[in-house]
Amino acid sequence: MRLTSTEVMALISSLETYLSKDFKGELLLFGSRTNDFLKGGDIDLALLIEFSPHLRDLNLNSHKITAAMKMHADIGDRRIDLKIIDKNIPKSAFLTEALKSTILLKQWT
Repeated sequence: MRLTSTEVMALISSLETYLSKDFKGELLLFGSRTNDFLKGGDIDLALLIEFSPHLRDLNLNSHKITAAMKMHADIGDRRIDLKIIDKNIPKSAFLTEALKSTILLKQWT
């Protein structure tokens, strides 16, 4: 994984300010940053939600969440791509394929 533990913790804490106390789901890293042998690339994150009422609020705030992540994690000009996904809704073929190789960053139960 091509993120430091400090960056991961900063990404998680930035996200948690937007999560309700009863949130259930997981934050996954996918894409090129899961491969230690590649260079560059954006930070692809998937927030899989188990309880769908949170989906609307999180989607409305996704730009604020990614801005907070960039500032808090001090990642410079690296782009963060955050996909917010309801686990109960079928995913597109692209997401299904992309999520085959992921790294779990945090799980809320």
